[in-house]
Amino acid sequence: MTIDLPSAANMLCSANNIVILAHSKPDGDTLGSAFAILFALERLGKTARVECADEMPEKYSFICPGYAPKAFDAGFVCAVDIAEPRLLGTLADTYKDRVDLCVDHHKTNSFYAAHTLLDISAAAAGEVALRLIDELGVKLDGRIANALFTAVTSDTGGFRFSNTTAQTHRAASRLIECGAAHTDINRLIFETKTRARLILDRLMLDSIKFEFGGLCAVMQIPLDVKEKCGIIEDDLDGITNLPRTVEGVLAGVTIRETVNETTGKTGCRVSVRTNNPVDAAAVCGALGGGGHQNAAGVMINETPGRARMKILEQIRRELARHNLWDSHIGINGKEIEPKGILIIDKPEGFTSFDVVAKLRGILGVRKIGHAGTLDPMVTGVLPILIGRAAKAADLLPDSRKRYTAKLRLGITTDTQDISGEVIGECKITAAPQEIHAAILSMRGEIMQIPPMYSAVKVDGQRLYSLAREGKEVGRQPRPVTIEEISILESDHEHHEYVIDVLCSKGTYIRTLCHDIGEKLGCGAVMTQLRRTVAAGFTQEDAITLEDAQRLADTGELRRRILPVETLFGHLPRVQLGSRMETLFLDGARITVECKGERAAVFGPQGFLGIADTDAQGVIGKRKLFLLKELQDEDL
Repeated sequence: MTIDLPSAANMLCSANNIVILAHSKPDGDTLGSAFAILFALERLGKTARVECADEMPEKYSFICPGYAPKAFDAGFVCAVDIAEPRLLGTLADTYKDRVDLCVDHHKTNSFYAAHTLLDISAAAAGEVALRLIDELGVKLDGRIANALFTAVTSDTGGFRFSNTTAQTHRAASRLIECGAAHTDINRLIFETKTRARLILDRLMLDSIKFEFGGLCAVMQIPLDVKEKCGIIEDDLDGITNLPRTVEGVLAGVTIRETVNETTGKTGCRVSVRTNNPVDAAAVCGALGGGGHQNAAGVMINETPGRARMKILEQIRRELARHNLWDSHIGINGKEIEPKGILIIDKPEGFTSFDVVAKLRGILGVRKIGHAGTLDPMVTGVLPILIGRAAKAADLLPDSRKRYTAKLRLGITTDTQDISGEVIGECKITAAPQEIHAAILSMRGEIMQIPPMYSAVKVDGQRLYSLAREGKEVGRQPRPVTIEEISILESDHEHHEYVIDVLCSKGTYIRTLCHDIGEKLGCGAVMTQLRRTVAAGFTQEDAITLEDAQRLADTGELRRRILPVETLFGHLPRVQLGSRMETLFLDGARITVECKGERAAVFGPQGFLGIADTDAQGVIGKRKLFLLKELQDEDL
């Protein structure tokens, strides 16, 4: 739970044997804030120590020269500048469930601590620590001022980053007044480099590659960089800011290859530094990381090539979100092939395949399918499945369809619609009330004999093929459901009726009209048919082929293509992190919260696919709509 300054101060005043935690790979903010709180607590007579999973970099040793932590059993644990437990590094197992108070300023804080003092408006944890020390009633001295100035200047890049506020400057001014050696601290942190670091800078500058027309610069630090340049870990501090310093760059990416000391597996620590309006936290957050608007990071357990492609895809989306990059242009600068659903209002005279062929030419895409065949005389809603969305044809969630049909009594044809050869005519003797009753009586589950002119197979042959040869074969009646049927128009003089029908998959409306005629003893044919609903989409969602061509000519057609996940909005959603996403795409058996049902699976890259889970939540059968295509050779 979040608490205010007085509550946090009271907790510390009531505690003793206090362990103050700094995050792994410590920077000036976590160290400066932690030691400032340590110095303040010692002034209050408390026993306390600072712990960190990694050694303090030499450049920050001036904060507390020769520091040797006291030995005692922890009675209270305070984490500083640590948004989530994994940032504790090797101390996570010891302290992740024991943190009593977290002092932080990250908007990505996971609230893992029992109590959290959080101010996301603060540029650094040092600002929050300053207010906390004031609340403790401790007067600032030179040591505390130096530590807090180190924290604030580190996280603001010497007050150059966009997170710097007027409050930050007021805090810095006060710290200088209290004795902070601001000139020396800034020189040590930002201007002092070893000769080995200069060699590293040259190597890294030579390796930078530019993406998205120069809006993004990517730098990769190989595993053997220390041996190659003769550097130590401290020399790498601040290197992540280098790509962003290039003119015109809005997103600077540093990919550092690492080895997990426990498992021996390689991965990549990715740092993103941005200039406004690009949000580094949004980029890294999509992959399970976090940070600030202009500085964030994420651990990607992939090869450098794959890590590069993953982070660049998120940067591409972020640039597109701000209209800085065409959302239809991929990482490689080529147009991304469209994929998704386009709802077409099929015109009369076109087969469903004719519509597909026309759209292949308009979109320039070969892989296109459709959901629900419509005969040439039928108009209306035809969902078109583009690209990988074509894989969803057998997964359409709503098998019900709605039609508006016109039928004429007194005529029978060999096709059961007006396009066929007339094989019978009969005088209509039924009264209007009887006709209405016959139409409405078709509601419910009924048995239909498929017409000879249909795609139903008998002994491996399509019925329409046999019908064209003049053959007629026996067909078994099949159950279908007419969920709703109503009469929209009645023309008793010409014996024509317009009906609205909501029916199950596999229903033949012309056969329904034929059966109404049979019931009245006079025969009937379908003269018009329009599908108004299919796969959950309505005629209001549809555009004509002429509209599609016009929109394509103006570059607007892609905006009308719905994402494939639109089809699966009724399914429970499973959200995976970066590591689980990789396992899911690899076909591994993973366990999720959804149990015993089909789910739509999402990851940092977006919609991944559909999966069935067993009673324990283990994913088995799956259909992928995002493939693992990111290969090192794409670099």
